This record gives sequence, C-alpha cells and structure tokens, in this order.
Amino acid sequence: MREVVSINEDLVKQAWQILQVKNFNELVTLALTELVKQHQPSPRPNLMELYGQGGIHADYDYKQLRISQ
Repeated sequence: MREVVSINEDLVKQAWQILQVKNFNELVTLALTELVKQHQPSPRPNLMELYGQGGIHADYDYKQLRISQ
C-alpha cells in the first residue's frame, strides 16, 4: 500500500539511531510491527491457575521480618 504522509523528522532520526535498519521501508515496517506487538493483549497466566505453585509458604511470617529490622 502506498500512502503519502508527513512524518516528524526528529522522530525518524531517533528511530534510525535506535533500530539500525538498512532503509526507510524497513524502518517503518519494524516500527509498526513493534507498535502492534505492544498494543495487542498478551497471553498472561490466570492467577487462579498459579495458586499453589510456589510463592509464599504457609509458615512465612512477614510481621516477624518487620520486627527484626
């Protein structure tokens, strides 16, 4: 798809320095790919499914740690 757009030159310069790409097309493609990845909901584990898989032990006393400091 071809489209004429006006892009902030300072942002383009910063992107060139950060992404280290070969050409402008690759720069825009990579930037858009990263944007889409960051804004898609990530598959996070259900906290209820993690119950009982390590973490805090039943005999852990956080109040005792506060007193000893």
